Amino acid sequence: MAKIDLKEINDICYSDKFGFFFISNQCLGLLNNNGKLEYPILGREGVTGSDVGFREYSLLKNPTSIAFRESSEEIFIVEDSGKIIRSINANDKSNRYISSEIQKSINKILLREYSSGETSICLDNNTIVWTNSLFNMILVLNINGLRVIGCEKRGYSISNEDSYCMFNGIRGITINNNSLYVSDYNNHCIRSIGLDHGSEKKIVIGHPLSNELFPKKLLFIKDSLLFIDNNSIKSYINNKYNTIYESSNIITITNGPQKKLIILENENA
Repeated sequence: MAKIDLKEINDICYSDKFGFFFISNQCLGLLNNNGKLEYPILGREGVTGSDVGFREYSLLKNPTSIAFRESSEEIFIVEDSGKIIRSINANDKSNRYISSEIQKSINKILLREYSSGETSICLDNNTIVWTNSLFNMILVLNINGLRVIGCEKRGYSISNEDSYCMFNGIRGITINNNSLYVSDYNNHCIRSIGLDHGSEKKIVIGHPLSNELFPKKLLFIKDSLLFIDNNSIKSYINNKYNTIYESSNIITITNGPQKKLIILENENA
């Protein structure tokens, strides 16, 4: 059985039916609901590529973020610093989720061949949203096509015009009640953006002129917004936030069985 070094895990997500999916060392793995480790499900350890097909033929190109859609039993993987989105169905066959025309648009937006930066992904039944922190951009894909929020410039702007909205280090995103919540790390705040065009953009917590918050990955469990803030996890509910967990070993957070918060920590935890 493969041994997974938690320090190498890029991201993790949970499925009620299957268990915990994770990305490690160019591979997709699963810790199923019976506690059995299935690794790799897709990809080959240490080998990078963008081949698609059944598990023995597919290669992943620097996968960084994953999310699971329960309604369709699909896992979505962000690769190549946000240039590629891959979906994997219940038969373990991988596909490029993005059409060739949308892929061309993304390639024009993310001009640099070797762009880097952290990514984040979230989705609901109708929309998939992902980011590239280097370009400070949010990409929203649904039946209406591709929407791009932000630009390559670093800074702060709360403009309702998508192309003038500026971020400074996007570290996390999540969807709740048709609004997108964004961890704007170097602007020390969490912002909300309506998923409908022209919807209001506003600050939910923090402020760019304050060094109080450094928000990273975030998610909703029930009515509570949870997020990583440096070496702690905070909850935000009823216009107040509180520290609910502290550790210097936090890697990431996700939802788990029975709507519980799951915290992934490194081997020193």
